[in-house]
Amino acid sequence: MGLPCVSWVLTHLTAVSGANVTIVCGAVLLCARVIGPRPAVTLAAAALVLFVVVVQPSASVLRAAVMGAIALLAVLSGRRRQAIPVLSASVIALMIAAPQLAVDVGFALSVSATAALVVLAPAWSARLTARGVPKPLADGICIALAAQLVTAPLVAAISGRLSLVGVLANLAVAVVIPPITLLGTAAAALCPVWPSAARLLIRFTGPELWWLLRVADTGAALPAAAVPVPSGWAGLVLVAVADGALAGCVAVQNKGDFAYAGRLAVDPAARARGVGRALMLAAEAEAKALGRHRLRVDCRLVLTRNRHFFGRLGFREGAQRCHPGFTAPTYVELEKSLI
Repeated sequence: MGLPCVSWVLTHLTAVSGANVTIVCGAVLLCARVIGPRPAVTLAAAALVLFVVVVQPSASVLRAAVMGAIALLAVLSGRRRQAIPVLSASVIALMIAAPQLAVDVGFALSVSATAALVVLAPAWSARLTARGVPKPLADGICIALAAQLVTAPLVAAISGRLSLVGVLANLAVAVVIPPITLLGTAAAALCPVWPSAARLLIRFTGPELWWLLRVADTGAALPAAAVPVPSGWAGLVLVAVADGALAGCVAVQNKGDFAYAGRLAVDPAARARGVGRALMLAAEAEAKALGRHRLRVDCRLVLTRNRHFFGRLGFREGAQRCHPGFTAPTYVELEKSLI
């Protein structure tokens, strides 16, 4: 999994996430109908501990394990599991215990991918299902798309490239991830006590691993499979999410002694909900963090409501400019001091 092609085509698969814990614990919980729910949860907890020991307690493993443990407690108590509170609690607990996780890339990938699976994927899948798409297919598409979309900024920061085939690649390998996880974990657990059985189990992962690596190699070899990502402010885009859907975005760029925020866009269905204001405040925060003391935007002269919007945020109108091909002014520059 350390191959360069895997690093940016199937990046989030290289970090242990809640999906891996779900596969391991879910396989054990399948026996609940035979031995009862409480014994099954106890076995699942034991499997979770064994999983952590086998794969080593790295950042993403600890995050996934803590989330899985809280979920198992929820099953025992009979309460409905709430994914976001569980994820938030696990992240806070781990950050308190190990502050160095704040700069761990694997931890960031794991948390981001898990958040996408519980926030974005269900809402998108429900919309596709309502339009007649079979639920298994809708779930597969939305899980791959959500994970790829949310982890894309991190992948771009790591590799300097953005995959254009990542979603299709993840869909292609989705079917082989559960058997690889289960067989690999079982083989690793058996290796110290029963090496021959471990070798036998690991042989059954051969076809699945061959397929995963073939998909990664093929995806990486496709023309325009990835595009380079500009460094610095040129590569910064802030997005807003509301009700599991993209609600807006704004791009921020370095213009020398000031920061420029452009391409502010808000979904019509999400307007009048503070999305535009939140995006501009986020742009201001980014500018301040990098030592910029002024933030500038452009606005067409005819868009009076937009000009009033920026005015309410503290922007002052300056020079009026012309777009190429026009002789009369078409837009106005607005600027805000961040000191």
